[in-house]
Amino acid sequence: MSYQITVRHEERLVQVHITGAMTLEVIRSFADELLQPPYIDLMYDVLFDCRPADFRDLSSNDIRSIVGYLARNAGLIPDNRHAIVVSQQLQFGMMRMFQLLVDDNPNFTCQVFYDEAEARRWLDEGPGADAPRDHS
Repeated sequence: MSYQITVRHEERLVQVHITGAMTLEVIRSFADELLQPPYIDLMYDVLFDCRPADFRDLSSNDIRSIVGYLARNAGLIPDNRHAIVVSQQLQFGMMRMFQLLVDDNPNFTCQVFYDEAEARRWLDEGPGADAPRDHS
């Protein structure tokens, strides 16, 4: 498995750290996991750290497939924010394509960032921003 999911209750955040090859199978695996208890019940924002991931084997058709999967499961997706942190142009381009394609899903608000601190600020400004978060 090339990802790790961590729940940070004090931050009201689910963090997904992805390493190794980013493939359709990897994305489907953590998407399936996030749509199940206990994660789906938390209603927390999600921070995807893709900086260590290798996107060379991820295609635009893979991105479209994931967007289709999310559209088919739109009723399960809680209304929260999803920040995607990247470190390379290829990662940014692929995740921006993803962001633009999921714009039609009102429950899946996402933004792509190079800077984790900026991503966390954006998450803090979203729905539920009045709930206390501890970033220490």
